[in-house]
Amino acid sequence: MNNTLTVEKLFLGRLLRVPDYQRGYAWDKKNWTDFLEDLDLLPRGKHHYTGTVVLDRVTKPPEGQAPEPTVWDLSGFGYEVFNIVDGQQRLTTVVLLLDAIRRELARFAEQEPLARGTTAAYVRVPTPAGQWLHKLELNADTNSFWVGSVLADVPAPEPAANASQKRLAAAKSHFAEYLAGQHQARGEGYLEWLLGLRTKVTSNLVFVPYEVSTSAEVGVIFEVMNDRGKQLTELEKAKNYLLYLSSKLDLPPQTLDDTVNTTWASVFARLMAAGLSDSRYEDQLLRAHWLMAYDPDRRSWEGTASVKRLLGLRG
Repeated sequence: MNNTLTVEKLFLGRLLRVPDYQRGYAWDKKNWTDFLEDLDLLPRGKHHYTGTVVLDRVTKPPEGQAPEPTVWDLSGFGYEVFNIVDGQQRLTTVVLLLDAIRRELARFAEQEPLARGTTAAYVRVPTPAGQWLHKLELNADTNSFWVGSVLADVPAPEPAANASQKRLAAAKSHFAEYLAGQHQARGEGYLEWLLGLRTKVTSNLVFVPYEVSTSAEVGVIFEVMNDRGKQLTELEKAKNYLLYLSSKLDLPPQTLDDTVNTTWASVFARLMAAGLSDSRYEDQLLRAHWLMAYDPDRRSWEGTASVKRLLGLRG
């Protein structure tokens, strides 16, 4: 297992970021249940292969030079920043569970130092400027809700505004309820079991890390990852493709990113307010817009493939 990293080692000295061209959080109850069952069946001391995590270093060092930390916390510890090209669903879920575990540990006075250590290792640390530096940040659609309502000790009164935010809130509740049920079932043995669960997550789950070397490689992986896992809606695919294009075009920083994120956030919020957040309504909306704005021939509509043909990089 020399080519693998435990969760503990993966987070050590790294800040992980989900780029805006990625989809939002997509795991649901079945995924969370399967994840917990894998942990429950994992014998202590044994490793469980959790998948590959593909990372793209944000600030690449000059050729031949070793990478150096680019961000520092209040204690003087440095971090390198990486975009997550693939693996964000698993990593987000890992942080959600560890956050639930550290909240439970904090209920035991003698475990308060471990609870604080878990927060610092996997959730957030203070910066010299007095702000929080989060170990995992999500894309623009969800990060404010993620740090302010999901991870915060005193959650902000911010309602979920899109499907990804609703899933994050549901996952937080699912893990909290799971731990509460274990506490009730195990009684005095709960703390020992909880400590064992933390060890399983941090030391027994292992990832195969892969760091991309060029932006072209990111593009290839982006195309592949949209064809696997939980199916994206066509509206999500169109948004992600536009954000991917913005990373390739010579534009003022974040101009197109901001426009796309703001527009899609408004669209998703309006669909949710109207009770139309199901994937079929998202796809119907994109199809109707295409037929009205670009091509009224219904036979020509092929989902995001039509968008890519219209807005392809190759011209």
